[in-house]
Amino acid sequence: MRKIWGLIKTIALPGIVRGSAPSDEIRLMQERFLRRLLYISAIASVPALFIASKETRAIGDNVSPLFYLTLFVIIAAMTLLQNRMAFFWKTSLLLAVFFACGFHNLIHFGFSGAGIHIFLIISVLITVLLGQRAGILTLIAGLATIVGVGVAMSTGVVSVDADLNFLSKQMISWLTAAGVFVFFAGAGVLIPGKLQNEMVRSLEAQKLQSNELSRANAELKNEIFRRKQAEDAYRLQALVLDQIQDRVTVTDLDGNITYVNKAEAQAPAFSQKAHNHDAAVLCSPDTDKTASIDRIMKQTKQKGYWHGKMSGSTATGNEAFMDCRTQLIHDTIGNPVAVCFIATDTTEQARLEKQLNQAQKMESVGRLAGGVAHDFNNMLSIINGYAELCLDQLDPAEPIYKNIREIYSAGNRSTAIVRQLLAFARKQTASPLPVDLNETISNMVKMLQRLIGENIHLQWFPGNNLWKIRIDPSQIDQIMANLAVNARDAISDVGRLTIETKNVVFDDSDWQSLAGLPPGQYVMLAVSDNGCGMNPKTMDSIFEPFFTTKTAGEGTGLGLSTIYGIVKQNSGFINAYSEPGKGTSFKIYLPRHTEAQSSSVHAQEPGPQLPTGSETVLVVEDETAILQLTGSMLEKLGYTVINAESPKAALHLAETYGEKIDLLITDVIMPEMNGRELFRQLSACNPEIRALYMSGYTSRVIAQHGVLEKGVQFIQKPFSIRELALKVRQAVDPAWMPCQKKDSPAKKT
Repeated sequence: MRKIWGLIKTIALPGIVRGSAPSDEIRLMQERFLRRLLYISAIASVPALFIASKETRAIGDNVSPLFYLTLFVIIAAMTLLQNRMAFFWKTSLLLAVFFACGFHNLIHFGFSGAGIHIFLIISVLITVLLGQRAGILTLIAGLATIVGVGVAMSTGVVSVDADLNFLSKQMISWLTAAGVFVFFAGAGVLIPGKLQNEMVRSLEAQKLQSNELSRANAELKNEIFRRKQAEDAYRLQALVLDQIQDRVTVTDLDGNITYVNKAEAQAPAFSQKAHNHDAAVLCSPDTDKTASIDRIMKQTKQKGYWHGKMSGSTATGNEAFMDCRTQLIHDTIGNPVAVCFIATDTTEQARLEKQLNQAQKMESVGRLAGGVAHDFNNMLSIINGYAELCLDQLDPAEPIYKNIREIYSAGNRSTAIVRQLLAFARKQTASPLPVDLNETISNMVKMLQRLIGENIHLQWFPGNNLWKIRIDPSQIDQIMANLAVNARDAISDVGRLTIETKNVVFDDSDWQSLAGLPPGQYVMLAVSDNGCGMNPKTMDSIFEPFFTTKTAGEGTGLGLSTIYGIVKQNSGFINAYSEPGKGTSFKIYLPRHTEAQSSSVHAQEPGPQLPTGSETVLVVEDETAILQLTGSMLEKLGYTVINAESPKAALHLAETYGEKIDLLITDVIMPEMNGRELFRQLSACNPEIRALYMSGYTSRVIAQHGVLEKGVQFIQKPFSIRELALKVRQAVDPAWMPCQKKDSPAKKT
């Protein structure tokens, strides 16, 4: 039995039993056919069971109905459970049911039954469901069954009702039936089997072709994806190269241009000569281009790179600076194929470096000027002070009076120059107040018009809703007077001077163009003229002290340097714009004052009577001449004076006089300790004592950036006896106010 089953597995059912299933399309078709066959069999078996049972009972057969009922139950169960059964077992079981039905019919009815037809149908069905080999095996099994039943019936082994079927006892009839069965069953097996095999081969070929097409399609998709990636990368590279500010040029090894980015294509030098396709257009117009490009190409080929700087002029005539570098480009196997030029515009960087160098130079000059001014102030204090005392003691009719008067006048002029130096060095004493610039300038218009003369038309354009600024009002006087005088000297005949103000707001993008000015709200003051203008070389030096374009004796060269110092002291910025023959414009930006606004402070003019007093004053000064001079001035004003040449001597005298000392007048900077510390120690013993500081310029001891701390009284050297008298009274009695004269309309408010 095992050998027979092995033979069946090897010959008849190789594709099913050995697990080599047909194609998915064939199997799906077979599954559908089997499903419909089960449904038809289940439905058709009901009337067939009834008819067969009736006929078999008619001949006295009571076993056959039970047999047919069993077959019906099997078919019904297979129909209901078909989704849980494997295809092979469903087909095999259905074959067994049909075969049993055919065999039973053939045994009971012989030729009159449908047994032979059932075997014929089974062969065709098996061929369709399990293939040609299974169909041939079924045909052989059916033929063997027919021949066997025929032999049995013709020899009498199996009895048959002669009335029912006479031919069933004739062997020749069975042989004829077997031949007819073989013919029709063979045709029913071979033809569908051949068609099925051809269909399988066609489907396999189609599937193979489909797989090849799928593989080719996948490769094509991958190739398209790779090309799209390459195109996207190339497009992105082109976008990047066209949007960067650097100028990029690619040439072959002979210097012929093969590619330029947008920045290079829009460069004036390139656009004018690009038709030559020559890399020489990349070089500075101020140099020999052929020699330059040959040198660059030679070094690039030798070293693989080159780096250098170039300068030239733009289409508008402005100077331009470029940082240039090259790189030798190699192909995938390492052979040099091209040269890439990259040029970065460093014009703005060069401008900022120049501006920074200028600022550093001005800072150095300012420190020097401040130190010189301090020493000069000490000497001028002695010269002016003693000259003033001599003039006060001499009769104007005496011959020497005139000489001393000239000394005093020269000293005052020197004092003005020194104070301009202090303003430039940002060491000028300032008492800033909230100021309405429109109101201040409006009150100066008449004075400025007189200053510049009738031949120059003064135009005043105040800005709307102008913000207030915080500045010493006297510094506005200095700025406007100096700018007006400069404009007057620049206009040889009839001209125009324009003054305007407005609010401006700077953001982060304006930082570089304004040399580091912090973003924020500013008030702009612009003073413009249509005079002779200045060339770039002159513009580079206009804010330097003692620089002047005037002839000897016509100017000190401190006007614009004074303005520069004042603006910087007030955290502002000044810009100058000028063209020869067209005029000059100065724009000053001062920070907006956002604290509580106070009313304008009017300038006060003291009356002719000097204020005097009887208080005791301790004067501390390490310069003996200044100490004696200050003491003489105070005694002349009625004060009791105690002189001390050092802080230690002052502390010793304070122990002697105790609380009798009403006022301390002290120099700020001294060898042993500063004036602020001396006042602190004296206040510990005498809380009622007050202080007046004096110095050649303000110090961080009593001021920050030249601005006096609140409540600090300060007098700047050199000072006159009138200035000293006023400051002493203000220090001793803060509530004291000098006599005032009403300002004329031309005065500043």
